[in-house]
Amino acid sequence: MAFVHGMSQVASTWADYMVFLILIQMELRNSDEEVRTKLMTLVGHLHRTVEGIIKLGWMRSRFRTDLKSSELTALIMGSINGAMLEWYTRRDDLQGRELTRTLRLVLMRGLVDFITIQNVRDSRQPTPGFHP
Repeated sequence: MAFVHGMSQVASTWADYMVFLILIQMELRNSDEEVRTKLMTLVGHLHRTVEGIIKLGWMRSRFRTDLKSSELTALIMGSINGAMLEWYTRRDDLQGRELTRTLRLVLMRGLVDFITIQNVRDSRQPTPGFHP
């Protein structure tokens, strides 16, 4: 979840810009202005990065494969955006580092393929019989 960690570092350094990016993205969603096109190019790059990470996790049998990558990407980006907005509005109540840690743990628990992990754990168990 280096991506989430990296985004949290950017957010802690440029919180105002991150919130602006989130809000302007919602504001311009139906616009035909050139700025929307450029903004969506940036947002699209972030989405493709997350989707690439998910697909890499699939190839390495680390992430669950029963969910579509586009929906997982949307939920990850939405979680990051939501956490950013929460932290921005409640800085006195939330610690950015702890919020990031919690988000990372929750996302990883949702992405991990528990069946694959159980199979790996089972394969580490000694088999019955003679073991010199």
